[in-house]
Amino acid sequence: MTNPNQQSQFARKNLLEDAIAAARLGERAKAREQLTRVLRYDQKNEEAWLWMSSVVESDRERIFCLNSVLKLNPNNKAAKRGLALLGALPPEMRADLGIEVIGVTFDAPSAGGAKQKRRGGFTIRRNRALENVLIILLAVITFAVIGVIVYIRVIAPRFALPIATTAVLSVTDVATDVAAPRTPTVAPTPTFPALNITAAPGVTLTPLADVLKLQFTPTPTVFAPQFFTEDDFRLGESAFKAGDFDKATDSLQKAATQNPRNYSAHYYLGLIFLQRRDYNRAFTSFGNAVRINSDYAPAYIGRGQAQFGLNGNPLSDFDKANQLDVKWGEPYIQKSIYYMSVRGRDATSAVSELEKGKRAVPTNVVLQAYLSEAYVLANRLGDARSTLDAAFKMDATVVDLYRATGRLALANEDYKAAQSALNTYTAYRPEDSAGLLLYGQADLGAGELATAVTKLNRAIELKPDDPREAYVMLGEVNLNQGNATVAKENFTKALSLNVGASASTSASVRVKIGQAYYRKGDFDNAIRELKSAVEGAPNLFDSNYWLGAAYIGAKNYKDALPPLSAAVTRATTDLQKFDALTQRAIAYNATNDKIKARADLNEALLLNVSGRETQRVDALKLLLTDLAGSPPGATHTPKP
Repeated sequence: MTNPNQQSQFARKNLLEDAIAAARLGERAKAREQLTRVLRYDQKNEEAWLWMSSVVESDRERIFCLNSVLKLNPNNKAAKRGLALLGALPPEMRADLGIEVIGVTFDAPSAGGAKQKRRGGFTIRRNRALENVLIILLAVITFAVIGVIVYIRVIAPRFALPIATTAVLSVTDVATDVAAPRTPTVAPTPTFPALNITAAPGVTLTPLADVLKLQFTPTPTVFAPQFFTEDDFRLGESAFKAGDFDKATDSLQKAATQNPRNYSAHYYLGLIFLQRRDYNRAFTSFGNAVRINSDYAPAYIGRGQAQFGLNGNPLSDFDKANQLDVKWGEPYIQKSIYYMSVRGRDATSAVSELEKGKRAVPTNVVLQAYLSEAYVLANRLGDARSTLDAAFKMDATVVDLYRATGRLALANEDYKAAQSALNTYTAYRPEDSAGLLLYGQADLGAGELATAVTKLNRAIELKPDDPREAYVMLGEVNLNQGNATVAKENFTKALSLNVGASASTSASVRVKIGQAYYRKGDFDNAIRELKSAVEGAPNLFDSNYWLGAAYIGAKNYKDALPPLSAAVTRATTDLQKFDALTQRAIAYNATNDKIKARADLNEALLLNVSGRETQRVDALKLLLTDLAGSPPGATHTPKP
């Protein structure tokens, strides 16, 4: 594997060259996009800043870019010249330019004897000699650009090597309306490549290593099935590798009958049945393989996966595989998958298992991808990021890293970054329901509801291990779109699925059903569902808050006070506390407890929250009128 720094430098160099070519061809938007990516990776790239100044939309942006060049290299004459022409270069820096600069000032008074033209608030002193020099200079530049275009369009293609076009790099758009020169707020430099890869149906994607222009050595299989000589086995194995599972099943079953010692045939049959989610037959096939060869660890992994599919506990089989070879990463990964599933929901155990695996197999990048995800579920986001950074440096071609990146970005509510990473992952793993669920969640967070629905429905078609999650997200989409009736159906479907969810998980779904009823104005049914949610998980903020809001909607202000008081004490953010306090103030005001209402409103208004302007105005109105008049209704319905 090449040095990661060399890899990234190579990628940035190619990107910069492409950006410059786009700029020279007049493709300004494309050039801006690519230069933005270069600068996100390397803010000290003098050449990128200089070229960016030529493709931005406003003079203020140009000034900012050129000043950035001078910060890196105070002697850059091109940047000085550009700033001088924009009237933004201090006089003391003009001496080495070799030309008299057109003076540009803001509303400067006329100098005696100098011919001046005023244009929109600028005063420009004309210098004919200089203008002639500039005209000549422009002519030279024009001929140079034409020469470059001819080279790029005509000459270069004749000698260029074929370039893969299946991958298009993607970044957040550069801001094109800068109010004033300023130092931009830049996210931490990513250590993983940002890719935007689209797979057309039935089209084989370019290998990720080729897309990234990286060299890598595939990790060899630790346990390979033993090759048997029977003709049917050879036919079955070939059909399996070609994806023809029907033909493979037929041939492998014949091979297993012909040779009772052929555990490989049973193993391959188990893999086929797993693929088809026929967990009973998969369990039997892997069991036959183990019976024939009790030292073949992959068969224990397969049997454990089948057991998991049958809602059983797979840990004993995974432990057996682990015992057979502690240096094999797969048992650690499979145990973590179980612990992180809805049936396990034990992020701490998942982290522990994967950390053991990392110590045993420090070069297993797939294992580190899962470790990063386990850290996210355990709310150890810093550890998740550092693990990902190290893993990307080891081998950025491991597709699982992009799923882990998406999960971390979701935890940080960086939905665009999540979309970018998960786009890459699902392009290479289009049949992975878990990846599609994450992608749907990212689309939902980004407000792209239509695409979220498409991905979530596809995830459900692929029969994820936890379909409840998909239906909950579909319900959230419909709730955001105002389709409360459909949302209620989605949430009810999620609640009906028996996947061994915890009481808190079921309560969370009931909260969603209650929200749907609330949005419809059906407060009686909302109260019924939300009371059940509180009974199932009394410590949840959402269940208590929404129950209080539903009571207010039903004008039952007295009963609203206990759950809203519980919500105030269980709030974990200022925003939650603001919502609970303002709603409780409404209830206090309606029950003529003006002092407590005023206290809640005052406390709420001291909180630093955004996105609650309407509610803050309502609160101020109540205070300014000394809480007189009829009580307002529940003015705030938080986003589900």
